[in-house]
Amino acid sequence: MLATAALHAHAIAAASLKVSTLGSFNEPFDDFYVSEPYNDRWDSSASPGENSSVRWAPPPRDGEFPFIGPHEGNRWQWENRLLIAPDKKFAFCYMEKNACTQFNRLMNALNGMSSEDAIPFWKSNSEGKFNKYFKRINVNGFDVSPISRANGWKLAIFVRDPAERFLSAWLSKCDAWEYGGIDCLGPRVTDLPLSQKVEEFERTVVELLPEYMKRVRDNGTYNAHYDPQHIFCGGRDLTEFNFVGDLSGSPRFIQLQVIEMLKYHAGIKESDPLMDLPRKLFPSEKTAGHGTGSSNLMKQFFRNRSIYNKVISLYAEDYRWGSSHFKPDTPPVYSRTH
Repeated sequence: MLATAALHAHAIAAASLKVSTLGSFNEPFDDFYVSEPYNDRWDSSASPGENSSVRWAPPPRDGEFPFIGPHEGNRWQWENRLLIAPDKKFAFCYMEKNACTQFNRLMNALNGMSSEDAIPFWKSNSEGKFNKYFKRINVNGFDVSPISRANGWKLAIFVRDPAERFLSAWLSKCDAWEYGGIDCLGPRVTDLPLSQKVEEFERTVVELLPEYMKRVRDNGTYNAHYDPQHIFCGGRDLTEFNFVGDLSGSPRFIQLQVIEMLKYHAGIKESDPLMDLPRKLFPSEKTAGHGTGSSNLMKQFFRNRSIYNKVISLYAEDYRWGSSHFKPDTPPVYSRTH
């Protein structure tokens, strides 16, 4: 456990990410093949004082399964994904593949830290300097988080269609081969032609994803890029959040949601310089992901209706949990009948 945590520690190191042959996406948030400006893997044999030229070599995976992490969850279900701004009593639940880089930078800025830090993670949550706010309290014999609406906190979250999020994670980790494939579920597909990439994706859904979900159930959490969204931040129901955003639609729509969240739930006034951040982190002029690249890839990789339905079934609890924000298509618009 500790070794895996070390392997997933966010530390500056040299990164070499191969660009996918499928090309880049024009989404309003970091996704698919948008190379992250940091490397969160390090050489565990190096001392903390060594310079950033130390390269990290990925160890063998568990067959075709990703490593646990990054920064393992615990029995409280990825509660370390809850970011807080204590002086505003504002908390945000972030999830991998849901614009996590932007939201970490945004929350750091609310805490007076840089919004341009190359490694923005683990600074506004329970593993950073705010861990004292996460000490659980006992209520009627149960340990509960002190960060709740009942205690005067405003909570927010952004959700994403589970099938699209799963494809996003798979392509980033198995095609772009980020961080040496440590988070890939399946084999590396970078150099394969598109038709074979799709075939490997279908095999992953049929043969590996069911076993992966079993490991999630057995362990409580497994890998944050594929784990269901409903288990994050302590497994809260969406009714426990004051604001629930949706990473769908145009970039302008997403930007307006972030602005609304800051104004009405974090107490940031329009005149505050912090209000420039949503416009910087979520620019409105970019082409919407659902209208171009990601939509096309959804059609290509979910060409087979049974594959789409299999993913829907395995993420069924997510679809129930977020039913007011996303619903599986019947028949799925991304598939063709075989």
